[in-house]
Amino acid sequence: MFEQKENTDASRDIEVVEIFDDQGQSMVFEILETIEDGGKNYFLLTSYHEENQESNDEVAEDVFIMQEVEIDGEKMLAHLEEREVMEKIFAKFREKHKDNFNFE
Repeated sequence: MFEQKENTDASRDIEVVEIFDDQGQSMVFEILETIEDGGKNYFLLTSYHEENQESNDEVAEDVFIMQEVEIDGEKMLAHLEEREVMEKIFAKFREKHKDNFNFE
């Protein structure tokens, strides 16, 4: 989990990704960061909130780490199962963004 500090940069572009579960349910996430490690791409995601939603309050959010995979020539995001890899990728994210977030 992390708590986002107030963003004073009004020009910040937000990238989102829509993910469908096995039942076809759609979920929208904000892409916080893409990290390359060992020739693989990992996406750090958090729940997406509409811009008109109150965002001045500091709110704790979960971070999800997914790995980019290619299946039948199509790139997709898959759950990352290896705990050691998750910890390594999250440590890189935490170090890079230590001034932007309060990490729990």
